[in-house]
Amino acid sequence: MGSIRARKDTGMLFFDFIYKGMRCRELTILRDSAENRRNLEKLIKKIDAEILLDQFDYVRYFPSSSILKKLAVEQAKLSIVEAGEGGNVMSTPLLKNFAKEWLEENVVRWKRSYKDMVTLVIEKYLVPKFGELEVSLIIKGEILKFRSSLAKVQNGDRIGLSPDRINHIMTPLRMILSIGVEN
Repeated sequence: MGSIRARKDTGMLFFDFIYKGMRCRELTILRDSAENRRNLEKLIKKIDAEILLDQFDYVRYFPSSSILKKLAVEQAKLSIVEAGEGGNVMSTPLLKNFAKEWLEENVVRWKRSYKDMVTLVIEKYLVPKFGELEVSLIIKGEILKFRSSLAKVQNGDRIGLSPDRINHIMTPLRMILSIGVEN
């Protein structure tokens, strides 16, 4: 859900929201006032609704935004992947396959207890969430959502995982992805 915030140095209002897994901040020319905040709050609610319905057109709202370049790059990557489904473009392995290979290569460096912990993390958390995705297609936004989901209250009565446990889950993912994108 987006919000309206004010810059401390200039007092100008800006939009702060998540779109396609990317945090977007768009500065306005409006000063921080109750009326300006009300007007922009209405607009951010509309933007949130359009994002939720997958009808948001970034260019329509922010035609001169520098974020448009990043979005264009992501769209180009997606188009390449879609075009490559016929075999024309090289793809990266699925995370479940690459994680297995990575584990086998690194297990000789670890104590048995650490190997067991990493194996559990891969099988219980990483493969169910990202296993069917190609390593190169796992984007930052999805990783952040995954990390956030680990901390949330589940089923109304269970407390999410501790920050320490979440870090123990995220570390193998980071190591797998850092090696995976090099290949």
